[in-house]
Amino acid sequence: MPRKPIAVTAMSPAERRRKSDEDKRHRGEVRITAWISADAAAALMVLTEGSTERGAIKAAIEQALVRAAVRVRV
Repeated sequence: MPRKPIAVTAMSPAERRRKSDEDKRHRGEVRITAWISADAAAALMVLTEGSTERGAIKAAIEQALVRAAVRVRV
C-alpha cells in the first residue's frame, strides 16, 4: 500500500513548525517555558525518577497539574 503524502506541497521547516504550533493550539495545548526553583526541580526529578527526557518531564508536569486541580475542586 503506498504511503499517503504528509502535505500536498513541500513545506519549509518554519512553515512546518508554524502549522504544528497552530494544530496544537487548536487542540487546546499551551507552551510553557519558565525557570523553576531548585525545590521544584528536585520534585520534578523525583516525579520523573531522574529522567530528563522531554516526554518524562511533560508527563510528570501534566499529571501533577491535573492532580492539583482535582484537589482544588474538592
